[in-house]
Amino acid sequence: MGVVHEAINTWTHRRVALKLMHPGLPRTVQRRLFEEARTASRLSHPNVVDVLDMGAAEDGSLFLVQELLEGEDLHERLDRVGRLSTHELLTIFLPVIDALASAHELGIVHRDVKPSNIVLARDPRGLLVPKLVDFGIAKRIDDHPYTRITLDGTLLGTPHYMAPEQIVDDEVGPPADVWSIGVCLHEALTGRVPYESTQLHLLLREISKLDATSPRLLVGVHDAFATPIRAALSVDPALRPTMRELATMLASITEADEARTVPPPAGYHPLDELDDDDDPDPTVVELNRVSVPSVQRVTIDESSLVSAESVRALRIGIVNDARDLDSVQLRDAFRSALDRGCEIDRFRSYAELVDAVGEGDVDLAWLPPVAYVRAARLGAVRMLVSVERDGRAQYASALLGRRGVVSSYEDVAGRRAVWVDNWSAAGYLVPRALLCERGVDPDLALRSQGFVGSYEAVLDALASGAADVGAAFCTVGADGEIVRRPWSDEHGVTVIDVSAPIPGDTLCASALLPDDVARAVRASLTDEVAAAPLAKLVGATRIAPGVHERYRGLERALLVGRLEPGAARVENK
Repeated sequence: MGVVHEAINTWTHRRVALKLMHPGLPRTVQRRLFEEARTASRLSHPNVVDVLDMGAAEDGSLFLVQELLEGEDLHERLDRVGRLSTHELLTIFLPVIDALASAHELGIVHRDVKPSNIVLARDPRGLLVPKLVDFGIAKRIDDHPYTRITLDGTLLGTPHYMAPEQIVDDEVGPPADVWSIGVCLHEALTGRVPYESTQLHLLLREISKLDATSPRLLVGVHDAFATPIRAALSVDPALRPTMRELATMLASITEADEARTVPPPAGYHPLDELDDDDDPDPTVVELNRVSVPSVQRVTIDESSLVSAESVRALRIGIVNDARDLDSVQLRDAFRSALDRGCEIDRFRSYAELVDAVGEGDVDLAWLPPVAYVRAARLGAVRMLVSVERDGRAQYASALLGRRGVVSSYEDVAGRRAVWVDNWSAAGYLVPRALLCERGVDPDLALRSQGFVGSYEAVLDALASGAADVGAAFCTVGADGEIVRRPWSDEHGVTVIDVSAPIPGDTLCASALLPDDVARAVRASLTDEVAAAPLAKLVGATRIAPGVHERYRGLERALLVGRLEPGAARVENK
């Protein structure tokens, strides 16, 4: 919607944050910015970001001036340290909860409480001052339907932190923020959110089946925090405490309480059902069984030495919903193909996986086309191999409209669109390129856009009438006809257009992985005999050496936000 600049007030010389919106945005979006300014100004709380000014620039674009916050947000902190100590957690959360309690007393519900909206700022003395930011989708409790800025059918918020009632109904009150804080507390203590599905329909199912009273929900949560978190995550909003009551429960916790619970071992998750005990790592040595002799001078034959990098287990990162691959089967297939130890690390999103491979936390990453292009532009990865499905059917994107409402590009203006996520080629980037190629700018022409997390959710939204435009993957034959698709007649959709074939998934190496290891991995995976079980598991015709040129079209789309005329139909040569 716009950009954020660091700016300097020419009169006071104060450094500020300047939010500048793109001109020509829909009025509903402009109203949302006004709402953010007015809501934050009404609060006037030391732990809410200050709004200093608002107005319109000469070109008509709106701007918002806020205090400039120095420091990382809680999401970044948790990515860096994993989990918080009791002292640090209370230092951060108690002021934020107090700010939310004040908002509720003024009749304001934030509706998007999550770690990235809690900034860990520092005052001039260097003391931590947590700040609650982004009231752009806040809602006054007394709002009437005709004054609400929420668009019907648009999911506002972040699903993993949204209360169950918020996901299915926009009419929510203060208990929704209590739920979100409960999720944040759980993540800060364990390093994980309590519900980890990345697809919206699966997330809803998981929330409904895994009740907050379940003991496995609180694995890794210190005893003292179990009661407030259980209360905050009650599925029934009426059973959740108020923010003030939650603050009282947390304020009674001391650092001594932290010692009563031993956190789970690293990598443990209660929903994991992997049994690695059946396959012990032969390289592990129990040191307590080894007696250390006195030091003696010995001669070492250096030719017999083996690099530790060349023998240690490789860490391979995938996203939770990536092709619904089973971790044990995938690990065994990689071990067989590479003839070395491999471990599978799962991530909640491709954004997190790209960060992890760029920092060397994983050695290899399984990335779809858009995620690969973004990671390559950051210099985080180098592609080793790509998945090819070269038979008569090839992977493509279908731009879809709700039957009887949208059947051509001319019908798109003013409609509501839903996409998979902004890392999806077939579910977002390529259909946007198709629209731009026909002169339809989605950001200006569409009434609203939203991400719903999966192709199934996109099709459900079209079938229910919650959206009018969407996209899904399909496979096309040699003459361009659709030979396989995820939608049926019951979804009530019309195919507006189909893209050219899209390049396949990639396996990339961290830029920090030694060259000799990367070369060995590429050689093993392109050996058709050795890699046959892996290729079958991931549905590939073959695993081939990666060629970056095939991804140039997607790269251009990321660079300029839209494809140049004709680029949406660049063939997968």
